[in-house]
Amino acid sequence: NTLGAGKTLLSAYPIEHYVANVPAAFDQPESTHRLYEAFREWTGIKPAFRADRPEIEVTSLNADHRGYLVIVNHSDKPQDAKILVSPAISALAVHLGPFDGAVWEWKK
Repeated sequence: NTLGAGKTLLSAYPIEHYVANVPAAFDQPESTHRLYEAFREWTGIKPAFRADRPEIEVTSLNADHRGYLVIVNHSDKPQDAKILVSPAISALAVHLGPFDGAVWEWKK
């Protein structure tokens, strides 16, 4: 459903319910992340940061003159990933150990 600039999607079968019923869902190759990417693309929202690997979660906490970049490896294996910045001014390279995370602060 579209109302103004917003969009709402009703799913009769929540993705989280599906993943919760898959044994060791994140210990094997899986493609659930593609559904989330498709939903995000449908909304037209461009994330400020994203990783080039589905095992790596990236989010940001923003304030007026600074912010924090939170990066988490949800895999049981070490991961090398590029963190892509939008608008594309640069990319960060990170190495995270199994189930590791990092928080970076930036100032404007």
